[in-house]
This record gives sequence, structure tokens and C-alpha cells, in this order.
Amino acid sequence: EGAQVAVHRPPGGRYAEVDIKNVDILYEDAWLIALNKRAGWYSVATPWDIWGNVLAALGRFLALREGQPPPLHLAHQLDRDTSGVLLVSRDPRANAPLLATFAGRAAHKQYWCICAGVPATEQFSLHTGHGRSAGGRFRVYPLEEVGRTLPGGSRVKDAHTDFTLLQPLPDPGLSHDEGAAPLVTPPVAVDGDNAVVVVANPQQQGKKRAAGSTPRARRKRTAETPDTVSSVE
Repeated sequence: EGAQVAVHRPPGGRYAEVDIKNVDILYEDAWLIALNKRAGWYSVATPWDIWGNVLAALGRFLALREGQPPPLHLAHQLDRDTSGVLLVSRDPRANAPLLATFAGRAAHKQYWCICAGVPATEQFSLHTGHGRSAGGRFRVYPLEEVGRTLPGGSRVKDAHTDFTLLQPLPDPGLSHDEGAAPLVTPPVAVDGDNAVVVVANPQQQGKKRAAGSTPRARRKRTAETPDTVSSVE
């Protein structure tokens, strides 16, 4: 008596469909699996769905292949819209060494982004808010919303993210108007966790680039440089 049941619905009204196939297994041995996580896949269960995520789907895939799933454990996670390599242990004895590797930053993680424009400096930082949205997912908030109470009861936190321009590559597939300044669209590699793509000093704002499939471990977010971007000396 007096019990309450909370029903969470997926953002956009559609549940995620995660179907892992043999081609998604990049490496496998008796201890761990390296999986190609596709953009749009949740790494773990969400408040509205325990079925449509990588961990659950991999368990179903291995159960069909081997008769029963091994005790799977994610060594780390990737955001829903980030594609890349996920390491999953399939033996509990591998959990502690993998956890120590990531916690001690012995594992080097590199994010690749597609963006337009040329950063004014090779190193810069982004000052924003960070918190969990009404749908349960973490997102970036404007700096002026730091401290605001969110639907789940938490607050928007103050966040600083450092970026380093490692390898800008011109995109040969872009066409330009005659006489227009060239538009550089890397990919740009950024070091660090929770990296968000920032476009510094964007050129030719009116030009649009068709979004296509992206290679593994590339993030597809693009944003103009906000006032809260500052150089790192």
C-alpha cells in the first residue's frame, strides 16, 4: 500500500535496437572481447530499457553461439552517440586488472572528431555545465545554468575540458565556390575523456557537409566556439 511505480519512456518515443553480429567482434580470447560499438547504441541499461544496450545484446549473441553467456563486464563505457572500441571482460579474473588499467590511465584513449574550421590555438579549454538530462543521459549545459536543479534532483556541475589539436587533415571531398577561402574539416584528434567537438574560428558558415558513416572511434558533434573557450598557455 502506498507504493509508487515510475515508468520511464525512451527519448523520442523509440527503444534502441542493438543487434550484435560476428563482424562487430574485433578481437576475442578467453579473457576479453574487443567490440565495435556503433553510434546510437547504449553501452549499458538505461532507466527506460534494460534490453537495448551493448552489454545485454552481447550476452544474447554469446548465448546463441555458446549455449549460455559468460559473466560479462564492461571495462569502460562510450556515450550513445560515440562509435568506437569497447573492451568487455568475459572472465571475472580479468575485471580487476582491466579496472586498474583504466583507473590508472595506463590505457590510452583517443577520440576522433569531424568538425569544420581551424582552431586559433593548438591547445584550448572548454568551460561548460555538465549534468543528467530529463531522459537520464548526461549532456552539456550552458555555463549560466551551473547550479540549476535538474529533473532527477541533481544539479548542473561546473566542468572544464582541455583539448589538444593533434592532427588536422584537409578534406579533399569538399567543393568550394570559386575564389572562396578553403574550408578545413579535419578529422581532429582530441585527448581526454568526455571530449566535445568544438569549432574554433569557423569559416564559411553557410557551407554544409553531408553527414555519412564515420570510422570507428569518431565523434560526430559539431559546435561553434562559445565565449567560454580559452587558450591553454
